[in-house]
Amino acid sequence: MFLSPSVFRWLFVVSSLLCFQMGFGQWEPVSIEQRRLDIVDLDSWVEPVLAQDGQELGRLTSRHALMNLAVDTGRVSQVDWALAVHAWVRSLRDAHLRVRFDLLTPLRLQSPSPASVDLLTGGSWSGFGPSLALPESARSAWIKRTWPWVGVLGSGQILPDSMTAAMRHAPEKSPSASGMRLEDHGAFVRWVIPSLGTSSASVFGREFRRIRRKIRRANVPVMLDLRGNTGGYRSRRHSVLGLFLSKEEWPLETERCWGGEAPFETVEDGALVRSKRTVHVPLSVMVDGLSFSASLLLVDALVVSGRGKVFGCAPLGFPGGCSGSPVSRKLSGSGLVVEVPTREARIGGAHGDGYELDVSGGCVTSSSPWNEAVHWMLSGDLKPRR
Repeated sequence: MFLSPSVFRWLFVVSSLLCFQMGFGQWEPVSIEQRRLDIVDLDSWVEPVLAQDGQELGRLTSRHALMNLAVDTGRVSQVDWALAVHAWVRSLRDAHLRVRFDLLTPLRLQSPSPASVDLLTGGSWSGFGPSLALPESARSAWIKRTWPWVGVLGSGQILPDSMTAAMRHAPEKSPSASGMRLEDHGAFVRWVIPSLGTSSASVFGREFRRIRRKIRRANVPVMLDLRGNTGGYRSRRHSVLGLFLSKEEWPLETERCWGGEAPFETVEDGALVRSKRTVHVPLSVMVDGLSFSASLLLVDALVVSGRGKVFGCAPLGFPGGCSGSPVSRKLSGSGLVVEVPTREARIGGAHGDGYELDVSGGCVTSSSPWNEAVHWMLSGDLKPRR
Protein backbone atom coordinates (compact mmCIF):
# COMPACT_ATOMS: atom_id res chain seq x y z
CA MET A 1 0.00 0.00 0.00
CA PHE A 2 1.40 3.38 -1.04
CA LEU A 3 0.53 6.66 0.67
CA SER A 4 0.32 9.93 -1.21
CA PRO A 5 2.63 12.86 -0.30
CA SER A 6 -0.34 14.78 1.13
CA VAL A 7 -1.08 11.92 3.53
CA PHE A 8 2.56 11.82 4.61
CA ARG A 9 2.44 15.55 5.33
CA TRP A 10 -0.77 15.13 7.32
CA LEU A 11 0.73 12.27 9.37
CA PHE A 12 3.84 14.34 10.01
CA VAL A 13 1.78 17.26 11.32
CA VAL A 14 -0.36 15.05 13.55
CA SER A 15 2.63 13.16 14.97
CA SER A 16 4.51 16.40 15.53
CA LEU A 17 1.56 17.90 17.38
CA LEU A 18 1.22 14.82 19.57
CA CYS A 19 4.91 14.76 20.43
CA PHE A 20 4.86 18.48 21.02
CA GLN A 21 1.87 18.34 23.38
CA MET A 22 3.25 15.36 25.26
CA GLY A 23 6.68 16.86 25.81
CA PHE A 24 5.91 20.54 26.08
CA GLY A 25 2.71 21.78 27.66
CA GLN A 26 2.91 25.52 27.17
CA TRP A 27 -0.76 25.62 26.26
CA GLU A 28 -1.74 23.06 28.90
CA PRO A 29 -3.64 24.48 31.91
CA VAL A 30 -1.96 25.32 35.21
CA SER A 31 -4.21 24.43 38.15
CA ILE A 32 -5.08 26.79 41.00
CA GLU A 33 -3.09 24.65 43.42
CA GLN A 34 -0.03 24.80 41.14
CA ARG A 35 -0.38 28.57 40.90
CA ARG A 36 -0.62 28.83 44.69
CA LEU A 37 2.61 26.87 45.11
CA ASP A 38 4.30 29.15 42.58
CA ILE A 39 3.26 32.27 44.51
CA VAL A 40 4.81 30.84 47.68
CA ASP A 41 8.09 30.20 45.84
CA LEU A 42 8.14 33.62 44.20
CA ASP A 43 7.50 35.41 47.48
CA SER A 44 10.37 33.59 49.15
CA TRP A 45 12.74 34.50 46.30
CA VAL A 46 11.73 38.05 45.44
CA GLU A 47 9.90 39.63 48.37
CA PRO A 48 13.09 40.52 50.34
CA VAL A 49 14.29 42.57 47.39
CA LEU A 50 10.89 44.18 46.87
CA ALA A 51 10.84 45.17 50.53
CA GLN A 52 14.16 46.99 50.11
CA ASP A 53 13.44 48.50 46.72
CA GLY A 54 9.93 49.72 47.51
CA GLN A 55 6.55 49.16 45.94
CA GLU A 56 5.94 51.26 42.85
CA LEU A 57 2.62 51.53 41.03
CA GLY A 58 3.80 49.26 38.22
CA ARG A 59 4.81 46.57 40.69
CA LEU A 60 1.53 46.79 42.57
CA THR A 61 -0.39 46.59 39.29
CA SER A 62 1.51 43.53 38.04
CA ARG A 63 1.22 41.88 41.45
CA HIS A 64 -2.53 42.50 41.46
CA ALA A 65 -2.85 40.94 38.00
CA LEU A 66 -0.78 37.94 39.10
CA MET A 67 -2.92 37.33 42.18
CA ASN A 68 -6.12 37.66 40.17
CA LEU A 69 -4.89 35.06 37.71
CA ALA A 70 -3.77 32.83 40.58
CA VAL A 71 -7.36 32.41 41.76
CA ASP A 72 -9.02 32.43 38.32
CA THR A 73 -11.25 29.38 38.02
CA GLY A 74 -11.06 29.49 34.23
CA ARG A 75 -8.47 27.84 32.06
CA VAL A 76 -5.02 29.38 32.56
CA SER A 77 -2.38 28.09 30.14
CA GLN A 78 1.26 27.79 31.04
CA VAL A 79 2.17 30.61 28.67
CA ASP A 80 -0.45 32.92 30.18
CA TRP A 81 0.79 32.08 33.67
CA ALA A 82 4.42 32.54 32.62
CA LEU A 83 3.65 35.99 31.21
CA ALA A 84 1.94 37.01 34.45
CA VAL A 85 4.87 35.76 36.54
CA HIS A 86 7.32 37.52 34.25
CA ALA A 87 5.35 40.78 34.39
CA TRP A 88 5.74 40.79 38.16
CA VAL A 89 9.39 39.76 38.49
CA ARG A 90 10.50 42.15 35.74
CA SER A 91 8.97 45.06 37.67
CA LEU A 92 12.26 45.15 39.61
CA ARG A 93 13.92 46.58 36.46
CA ASP A 94 16.49 43.78 36.53
CA ALA A 95 16.95 41.85 33.29
CA HIS A 96 18.70 39.07 35.24
CA LEU A 97 15.37 38.30 36.93
CA ARG A 98 13.20 36.67 34.29
CA VAL A 99 11.19 33.66 33.20
CA ARG A 100 13.03 31.22 30.92
CA PHE A 101 10.57 31.31 28.03
CA ASP A 102 13.05 29.46 25.83
CA LEU A 103 12.42 26.29 27.85
CA LEU A 104 8.69 26.35 27.11
CA THR A 105 8.98 25.25 23.49
CA PRO A 106 11.38 23.15 21.44
CA LEU A 107 10.52 25.12 18.30
CA ARG A 108 12.67 27.91 16.89
CA LEU A 109 11.77 30.38 14.16
CA GLN A 110 14.41 31.57 11.75
CA SER A 111 12.23 34.22 10.11
CA PRO A 112 13.09 37.85 10.98
CA SER A 113 11.21 39.56 13.77
CA PRO A 114 8.77 42.43 13.20
CA ALA A 115 9.96 46.03 13.38
CA SER A 116 10.83 47.49 16.79
CA VAL A 117 7.64 49.52 17.01
CA ASP A 118 5.52 46.41 16.39
CA LEU A 119 7.45 44.38 18.96
CA LEU A 120 6.83 47.01 21.63
CA THR A 121 3.24 47.96 20.85
CA GLY A 122 1.67 45.21 18.76
CA GLY A 123 0.29 41.92 19.98
CA SER A 124 1.76 40.22 23.03
CA TRP A 125 5.43 40.48 22.05
CA SER A 126 6.32 43.15 24.60
CA GLY A 127 5.16 40.88 27.42
CA PHE A 128 8.16 38.61 26.83
CA GLY A 129 10.63 41.49 27.12
CA PRO A 130 12.41 43.07 30.08
CA SER A 131 11.07 45.79 32.38
CA LEU A 132 8.96 48.55 30.88
CA ALA A 133 11.17 50.98 32.83
CA LEU A 134 14.10 50.08 30.59
CA PRO A 135 14.72 52.06 27.37
CA GLU A 136 12.92 51.02 24.21
CA SER A 137 16.30 50.36 22.61
CA ALA A 138 16.99 47.64 25.20
CA ARG A 139 13.52 46.12 25.22
CA SER A 140 13.25 45.85 21.44
CA ALA A 141 16.81 44.49 21.12
CA TRP A 142 16.10 41.79 23.71
CA ILE A 143 12.87 40.65 22.04
CA LYS A 144 14.62 40.55 18.66
CA ARG A 145 17.37 38.42 20.14
CA THR A 146 14.87 36.00 21.68
CA TRP A 147 12.52 36.06 18.69
CA PRO A 148 13.23 32.42 17.67
CA TRP A 149 11.08 31.22 20.60
CA VAL A 150 9.09 34.39 21.37
CA GLY A 151 7.76 34.23 17.82
CA VAL A 152 6.41 30.76 18.55
CA LEU A 153 4.97 31.46 22.00
CA GLY A 154 3.59 34.88 21.16
CA SER A 155 1.21 33.52 18.55
CA GLY A 156 -1.01 32.17 21.32
CA GLN A 157 -1.56 28.94 19.44
CA ILE A 158 0.24 26.60 17.09
CA LEU A 159 -1.52 25.83 13.86
CA PRO A 160 -0.29 22.88 11.80
CA ASP A 161 1.12 25.03 8.99
CA SER A 162 3.00 27.39 11.29
CA MET A 163 4.26 24.52 13.37
CA THR A 164 5.70 22.59 10.47
CA ALA A 165 7.19 25.81 9.11
CA ALA A 166 8.80 26.47 12.47
CA MET A 167 10.25 22.98 12.61
CA ARG A 168 11.39 23.13 9.01
CA HIS A 169 13.15 26.44 9.55
CA ALA A 170 14.56 25.69 12.98
CA PRO A 171 18.23 26.67 12.78
CA GLU A 172 20.90 24.25 13.85
CA LYS A 173 22.71 25.10 17.04
CA SER A 174 25.36 27.65 16.17
CA PRO A 175 28.73 27.91 17.88
CA SER A 176 29.00 30.47 20.66
CA ALA A 177 30.22 33.89 19.61
CA SER A 178 33.08 33.93 22.07
CA GLY A 179 35.93 34.99 19.84
CA MET A 180 37.34 38.44 20.42
CA ARG A 181 38.86 40.22 17.46
CA LEU A 182 40.75 43.39 16.65
CA GLU A 183 39.92 45.25 13.44
CA ASP A 184 42.20 47.84 11.88
CA HIS A 185 40.31 50.95 10.78
CA GLY A 186 43.41 52.93 9.88
CA ALA A 187 43.28 55.87 12.27
CA PHE A 188 41.99 53.63 15.09
CA VAL A 189 41.46 49.98 15.98
CA ARG A 190 38.21 48.36 17.10
CA TRP A 191 38.37 45.74 19.81
CA VAL A 192 35.23 43.60 19.58
CA ILE A 193 34.33 41.61 22.71
CA PRO A 194 31.06 39.73 22.03
CA SER A 195 30.96 38.20 25.52
CA LEU A 196 32.82 38.06 28.80
CA GLY A 197 31.35 34.68 29.66
CA THR A 198 31.64 32.24 26.78
CA SER A 199 34.69 30.10 25.98
CA SER A 200 37.15 28.77 28.53
CA ALA A 201 39.46 30.87 30.68
CA SER A 202 42.47 29.61 28.76
CA VAL A 203 40.96 30.61 25.41
CA PHE A 204 40.06 34.07 26.70
CA GLY A 205 43.51 34.55 28.17
CA ARG A 206 45.25 33.52 24.97
CA GLU A 207 43.09 35.80 22.81
CA PHE A 208 43.45 38.67 25.28
CA ARG A 209 47.25 38.50 25.22
CA ARG A 210 47.31 38.36 21.43
CA ILE A 211 45.09 41.42 21.08
CA ARG A 212 46.95 43.29 23.80
CA ARG A 213 50.18 42.95 21.82
CA LYS A 214 48.49 44.29 18.68
CA ILE A 215 46.98 47.26 20.50
CA ARG A 216 50.36 48.22 21.94
CA ARG A 217 52.07 47.94 18.58
CA ALA A 218 49.37 49.96 16.79
CA ASN A 219 49.53 52.81 19.34
CA VAL A 220 46.36 54.41 17.94
CA PRO A 221 42.96 55.22 19.53
CA VAL A 222 40.86 52.21 20.53
CA MET A 223 37.13 51.66 20.12
CA LEU A 224 36.06 49.06 22.68
CA ASP A 225 33.01 47.44 21.07
CA LEU A 226 30.69 45.92 23.69
CA ARG A 227 27.59 45.81 21.52
CA GLY A 228 25.60 42.64 22.16
CA ASN A 229 27.77 41.79 25.19
CA THR A 230 25.37 40.63 27.90
CA GLY A 231 28.14 40.12 30.47
CA GLY A 232 30.19 37.34 31.96
CA TYR A 233 33.00 36.86 34.44
CA ARG A 234 34.49 39.53 36.67
CA SER A 235 38.00 38.18 36.07
CA ARG A 236 37.73 38.92 32.35
CA ARG A 237 36.19 42.35 32.92
CA HIS A 238 39.05 43.20 35.26
CA SER A 239 41.56 42.03 32.65
CA VAL A 240 40.20 44.51 30.12
CA LEU A 241 40.00 47.30 32.68
CA GLY A 242 43.58 46.66 33.77
CA LEU A 243 44.87 47.26 30.25
CA PHE A 244 43.63 50.86 30.28
CA LEU A 245 43.81 51.78 33.97
CA SER A 246 46.41 51.09 36.65
CA LYS A 247 44.99 49.45 39.79
CA GLU A 248 45.43 52.69 41.71
CA GLU A 249 43.10 54.44 39.27
CA TRP A 250 40.27 51.91 39.49
CA PRO A 251 37.04 53.24 41.05
CA LEU A 252 35.81 51.49 44.19
CA GLU A 253 33.88 48.31 43.43
CA THR A 254 31.74 46.64 46.11
CA GLU A 255 29.55 43.54 46.21
CA ARG A 256 27.13 41.59 48.39
CA CYS A 257 24.54 38.82 48.18
CA TRP A 258 21.51 39.76 46.10
CA GLY A 259 18.53 40.61 48.27
CA GLY A 260 20.58 40.52 51.47
CA GLU A 261 20.89 43.15 54.16
CA ALA A 262 24.63 42.72 54.73
CA PRO A 263 26.84 45.72 53.88
CA PHE A 264 28.65 45.85 50.56
CA GLU A 265 32.23 44.58 50.70
CA THR A 266 35.16 45.83 48.64
CA VAL A 267 36.04 43.77 45.58
CA GLU A 268 39.75 43.30 44.97
CA ASP A 269 41.51 42.98 41.63
CA GLY A 270 40.63 39.56 40.26
CA ALA A 271 41.96 39.88 36.72
CA LEU A 272 42.48 36.65 34.83
CA VAL A 273 45.34 38.31 32.93
CA ARG A 274 47.18 41.25 34.53
CA SER A 275 48.89 43.97 32.50
CA LYS A 276 52.10 45.51 33.86
CA ARG A 277 51.87 48.45 31.47
CA THR A 278 48.67 50.31 30.71
CA VAL A 279 47.74 51.74 27.31
CA HIS A 280 47.24 55.52 27.21
CA VAL A 281 45.54 56.03 23.84
CA PRO A 282 42.08 57.68 23.49
CA LEU A 283 39.36 55.14 24.29
CA SER A 284 35.72 55.13 23.17
CA VAL A 285 33.23 52.48 24.27
CA MET A 286 30.37 51.40 22.02
CA VAL A 287 27.22 49.83 23.54
CA ASP A 288 23.75 48.90 22.33
CA GLY A 289 20.46 47.64 23.71
CA LEU A 290 21.95 44.23 24.58
CA SER A 291 24.99 45.49 26.51
CA PHE A 292 24.40 44.37 30.08
CA SER A 293 25.74 43.15 33.41
CA ALA A 294 29.55 42.79 33.50
CA SER A 295 29.96 44.80 30.29
CA LEU A 296 28.16 47.77 31.90
CA LEU A 297 30.24 47.47 35.06
CA LEU A 298 33.26 47.80 32.77
CA VAL A 299 31.69 50.84 31.09
CA ASP A 300 30.97 52.43 34.48
CA ALA A 301 34.55 51.95 35.66
CA LEU A 302 36.02 53.47 32.48
CA VAL A 303 33.62 56.42 32.46
CA VAL A 304 33.81 57.21 36.19
CA SER A 305 37.61 57.19 36.06
CA GLY A 306 37.56 59.56 33.09
CA ARG A 307 39.44 57.02 31.01
CA GLY A 308 36.85 56.58 28.27
CA LYS A 309 33.59 57.90 26.84
CA VAL A 310 30.53 55.82 25.99
CA PHE A 311 28.58 55.98 22.71
CA GLY A 312 25.75 54.02 21.11
CA CYS A 313 22.19 53.11 22.13
CA ALA A 314 20.85 52.98 25.68
CA PRO A 315 21.77 49.54 27.10
CA LEU A 316 19.95 46.87 29.11
CA GLY A 317 20.71 48.42 32.47
CA PHE A 318 21.55 51.55 34.43
CA PRO A 319 24.76 53.18 35.65
CA GLY A 320 26.14 52.39 39.06
CA GLY A 321 25.91 48.63 39.31
CA CYS A 322 23.81 45.55 38.70
CA SER A 323 22.97 42.08 39.89
CA GLY A 324 24.80 39.02 38.63
CA SER A 325 25.55 35.31 38.86
CA PRO A 326 21.94 34.23 38.16
CA VAL A 327 20.79 30.69 38.87
CA SER A 328 17.86 28.78 37.39
CA ARG A 329 15.15 27.97 39.92
CA LYS A 330 12.08 25.87 39.16
CA LEU A 331 8.67 26.84 40.50
CA SER A 332 7.30 23.86 42.42
CA GLY A 333 3.79 24.18 41.04
CA SER A 334 3.90 24.90 37.31
CA GLY A 335 7.50 23.83 36.78
CA LEU A 336 8.37 27.17 35.16
CA VAL A 337 12.04 28.08 35.39
CA VAL A 338 12.91 31.55 36.68
CA GLU A 339 16.38 33.07 36.55
CA VAL A 340 17.21 34.64 39.93
CA PRO A 341 20.39 36.68 40.63
CA THR A 342 22.62 35.76 43.56
CA ARG A 343 25.02 38.74 43.73
CA GLU A 344 24.84 42.51 43.27
CA ALA A 345 27.76 44.83 42.55
CA ARG A 346 28.26 48.59 42.70
CA ILE A 347 30.80 50.89 41.04
CA GLY A 348 31.60 53.90 43.20
CA GLY A 349 31.01 57.30 41.64
CA ALA A 350 28.60 56.08 38.97
CA HIS A 351 25.13 57.52 39.34
CA GLY A 352 22.10 58.62 37.33
CA ASP A 353 19.18 56.96 35.62
CA GLY A 354 20.78 56.53 32.22
CA TYR A 355 23.85 56.86 30.03
CA GLU A 356 22.51 59.86 28.08
CA LEU A 357 22.30 57.77 24.94
CA ASP A 358 19.51 57.34 22.39
CA VAL A 359 16.69 55.39 24.07
CA SER A 360 14.46 54.91 21.02
CA GLY A 361 13.63 51.47 19.69
CA GLY A 362 14.86 52.56 16.28
CA CYS A 363 18.35 53.50 17.48
CA VAL A 364 21.06 52.14 15.18
CA THR A 365 24.64 52.16 16.43
CA SER A 366 26.17 51.83 12.97
CA SER A 367 25.29 55.36 11.89
CA SER A 368 25.28 58.49 14.05
CA PRO A 369 26.71 56.96 17.27
CA TRP A 370 29.55 55.40 15.29
CA ASN A 371 30.44 58.73 13.65
CA GLU A 372 30.31 60.51 17.00
CA ALA A 373 32.66 57.96 18.58
CA VAL A 374 35.17 58.19 15.73
CA HIS A 375 35.09 61.99 15.73
CA TRP A 376 35.62 62.08 19.50
CA MET A 377 38.54 59.66 19.38
CA LEU A 378 40.38 61.43 16.59
CA SER A 379 39.71 65.00 17.71
CA GLY A 380 40.88 64.13 21.22
CA ASP A 381 44.10 62.54 19.95
CA LEU A 382 46.06 65.80 20.01
CA LYS A 383 48.69 65.16 22.68
CA PRO A 384 51.73 62.97 21.98
CA ARG A 385 51.13 59.43 23.19
CA ARG A 386 53.55 57.86 25.63
